[in-house]
Amino acid sequence: MYLRGPFADDNIRALQEDGSNCSIFSFDITANRSALPLAKNALKKLRTLRHPGVIKVLDTVESDTYIYIATERVVPLRWHVKRKSLSPETAKWGLYNIARTVKFINNEASSVHGSLKVASVYTTESGEWKLGGFEVLSNVKEDDAVIYTYGSLVPDSGRYTPPELASGWDALKRSPHSAVDAYGFGALVFEVFNGSFNGGDQAGQTKNIPPSMHSSYKRLTNANPKARLSVANFLEQGRRHGSFFDSPLIKLTDGIENLGVKTEEEREEFLDDLEQLTDDFPEDFFKMKVLPELLKSVEFGGGGPKAFGVVMKIATKLSNDDFESKVTPVLIRLFGNPDRAIRVCLLDNLPLMIDRLPQKLVNDKIFPQIVTGFTDVAPVVREQTLKSVLTLVPKLSDRTINGELLRYLAKTANDEQPGIRTNTTICLGKIAKHLGNSTRAKVLIAAFTRSLRDPFRTAHCASCPPSAPP
Repeated sequence: MYLRGPFADDNIRALQEDGSNCSIFSFDITANRSALPLAKNALKKLRTLRHPGVIKVLDTVESDTYIYIATERVVPLRWHVKRKSLSPETAKWGLYNIARTVKFINNEASSVHGSLKVASVYTTESGEWKLGGFEVLSNVKEDDAVIYTYGSLVPDSGRYTPPELASGWDALKRSPHSAVDAYGFGALVFEVFNGSFNGGDQAGQTKNIPPSMHSSYKRLTNANPKARLSVANFLEQGRRHGSFFDSPLIKLTDGIENLGVKTEEEREEFLDDLEQLTDDFPEDFFKMKVLPELLKSVEFGGGGPKAFGVVMKIATKLSNDDFESKVTPVLIRLFGNPDRAIRVCLLDNLPLMIDRLPQKLVNDKIFPQIVTGFTDVAPVVREQTLKSVLTLVPKLSDRTINGELLRYLAKTANDEQPGIRTNTTICLGKIAKHLGNSTRAKVLIAAFTRSLRDPFRTAHCASCPPSAPP
């Protein structure tokens, strides 16, 4: 993988022991010995700085000739910027996450990143933006911090260096330590919306930047470091009601992290917002972060039918492989759930999922769970179970259809609810082609004869040919 600066500009894909993807950042000591302090600093800070917005390190290897850092699977943000593949909503969401990370670095870690730009940001497989580029990240309390000596050695640093550092990086000590990162974050904002930042002449320019962000953004790159808006304050202003970080996607991504501890009222409100999905939202995030949380909420956290409805909305965009690995195992467990609201919801959504489910799975694992609904004390469960037969039949074996299924339909044909009796007759007529030759006539004659004697007029009509009088 790639850390702009001392690390190699390549994209090495690797597998962890469990088969999942990771990225490798590499540094050739022999070819870049003068930059070794930068590489060692990046290695140290990535190991020790823990925050959700920082690239996650899995392992590191040091030798006399190379440094390797294995991380979660990431790709450079600049790839997306060059392709102009970021929607405005996604761009704001990404900047919001980076701003939170920079705030942590400046405030809680009492440090300066010193190299904020598009080349220091990466995107994960879920689409989240993570911060790297730690070659000169330094704690301001350290007199011999790397940034004072090596700040100017980071590639392209001249383009991103704020004006107060023109005479040297020691000038950091005479300004608020957050001022350098504020200027760099302003450059990052410009790059995200325009593709590149060519130097101080573009600092504060608002071309292509969302109008709601203009005022706060321009203060990030104020020529006077003491008058510069810190990234923490930029984040605070953006979070205000109606401001640039008060967006549906940001609310959603913040909310999904705490879904399990929300009250029922908060969860309902969150799911209402989640139902208003748009194509502007990053599909990978929904697949890898939102979907698993919703599935957990449905199965364990009281998310209920509404959460499952959103699950199915997201699942329609999944590949067959992703559906099989992420959704199917939970579906199998949910069909065994005694909660009637969940069972009815599953049956309602069965047409949306049936084509994704293998025949053997439906016949051997799901159908045995569904048939308990034929004898449920709640009429609505019996009714929905009966209606599901037409969806299930193409996935059932002949033995199951002509055996277990017909035995249950014989019971619903005599149900106390006239609507269920009526629908049983209709169901038998529609699945007749799936019945065995030896049983078809016997079953249908018995069913239609019984229906003709039914005192419920609609049940009686269900057994009549379309042209026959009731």
